[in-house]
Amino acid sequence: MGQSEHDRRRSIREIASHRAVLLSAEGDKLAEGMTTNLSDEGAFVVVRTAPALPEDGEVILEVDLGEGDADAGLTGRHRCRVVRYRTLGNLSGLGVEFIDQTE
Repeated sequence: MGQSEHDRRRSIREIASHRAVLLSAEGDKLAEGMTTNLSDEGAFVVVRTAPALPEDGEVILEVDLGEGDADAGLTGRHRCRVVRYRTLGNLSGLGVEFIDQTE
């Protein structure tokens, strides 16, 4: 019997609502929205418009946690791979997996 998605996860997701910007590798803004959760391995981001994603699915995620947040290690820019993408009405949700922290 295969493992469930929850069982495969190596880190716990924390509910977290923070301003987020998705950028192309060249630094062009693709979309702006909010995170709904964060973990050591990735994030889920909700945006109002469906972004045109690069063919390789790699984006840069900027997350603004604000000063003094206990999750300060997740601030800055992270190179990510989009692993889940869903559109519902005028909202799109993107599950991203961190590849590395760029800054």
